[in-house]
Amino acid sequence: MSLEGKVVVISGAGTGIGAHATKAMRAAGACVVLNGRRADKLEQVASSVDPDGKNVACVAGDIGDPKTSVRVVKTAIERFGGVDVLFNNAGIFEPKPFLQVSQEDLRGYFNLMGGYFALTQSAVRQMKKRGGGAVISIGSIWAMQGIAATPSSAPSMAKGGTGDVLTGLTAGLIAQTRDIGLAVRAAVWLHGRAGELAAEELTEYCVLATDLLTYLPRAIREVI
Repeated sequence: MSLEGKVVVISGAGTGIGAHATKAMRAAGACVVLNGRRADKLEQVASSVDPDGKNVACVAGDIGDPKTSVRVVKTAIERFGGVDVLFNNAGIFEPKPFLQVSQEDLRGYFNLMGGYFALTQSAVRQMKKRGGGAVISIGSIWAMQGIAATPSSAPSMAKGGTGDVLTGLTAGLIAQTRDIGLAVRAAVWLHGRAGELAAEELTEYCVLATDLLTYLPRAIREVI
């Protein structure tokens, strides 16, 4: 199915993977709703992919705040008519040795997990009304392979690529949404030898990919 005219919501869209995903989705013809904590970064990305702003909207705010999830989906409905694809990409990555992780640090990660859940709920409600859609959640290679130079037990717990929070959410959604035509995937972006090391972790719903711009539109076309 073509992405032309489809409505894609992207969290964590101001930099990195989210910004690249925005470019890929717009290049494939989608309308995009961008979320992130920094309005200036979102506007930069938006203007780079759609200078006149006809096919892009920005909603700045912390996705961990339930009100932000509501605003994001409301904007998608008001500007473009609904939601077809959710790209769960928001994240916090602050490497810190295990014994130095504070309760305040943990609250930030737990808040992030709540944000994934709330935004996904809001988006799936709209997809159900449209007869289907797709949810793609971005995990982390650090959850699959510990790296001493970047101690990240807390970030990995919140954004686990395989067998953790995001893939747990993914597996649960698959089981509960088959009847409404919803396709759900988790994805982990890999670099260098990481692909070889993690190849055995592939499942039917957790995809390992090394080429983001090529993979995204193709993967979504295959599942919606």
